[in-house]
Amino acid sequence: ATHKKTVYEPDLSQESRFGTAKYHLKQGVRSIVYLPLIAKGKAIGSLIVASRQPNAYNQRHIMLLEQLASQIAMPVENSRLYAEAEEKARVDELTGLLNRRSLDEMIAAEIGRHSRYGGVFSIIILDLDLFKAFNDNYGHPAGDKILGQIGGIIKSTIRTADQAFRYGGDEFAILLPQTTIEAASEVAERVRQQIALEVKTGRIPITASLGLASWPVDGIESDEVIVAADTALYHAKRGGGNQSHHALRTLLTLDDMMAGP
Repeated sequence: ATHKKTVYEPDLSQESRFGTAKYHLKQGVRSIVYLPLIAKGKAIGSLIVASRQPNAYNQRHIMLLEQLASQIAMPVENSRLYAEAEEKARVDELTGLLNRRSLDEMIAAEIGRHSRYGGVFSIIILDLDLFKAFNDNYGHPAGDKILGQIGGIIKSTIRTADQAFRYGGDEFAILLPQTTIEAASEVAERVRQQIALEVKTGRIPITASLGLASWPVDGIESDEVIVAADTALYHAKRGGGNQSHHALRTLLTLDDMMAGP
């Protein structure tokens, strides 16, 4: 396909240009046609048609197949571009993490899955301490570098089954499937410690405060779980920052929330 030319091999048992011939022969294939899919002058893939009969295709067959390949190339490319756009719509460009939209979708999916099959899951919401002061002193480009670094630290510190998100601004989230609040606390502490260890910013130290909540103990609906984690985060910030806090340990009234730290 990279050469943008059709390749016809009439009898693989006699001759073949490709190392895959042995595999095809084992499957009973004798003749095969490779047709490039070309969209906007670029080869994007191949249409492969095969037969168990040798010399199965004549010139007329190949011309018809080339017409078919030309007709399907653009829809295939459009489908690829759509999937790429969909992926970009779910990923935060600065950090490479999934975004808030993805978080909302995945929490809803986790609630559906755990409702059917049982179990619990947990969520961590993380906010950077003193990030506004850092931005004010060093500028937004420097702040963006810190956000990118934080995203990398979170991604490399969480477990394979966990998923990290940029929640917005200097807030991040971690979704932990099939995870109790106790196990989530261990992940949160590892992330907090790693950020404190790796992020070096001079006279304005960047640390993290983390709020944890668990489904279904801290909420049945997705927004309830997020509010519980947010409330726990508020408590961690109010306690001085650079710490994590469980929703179960947080009993704040509306007056507490309005009072501020």
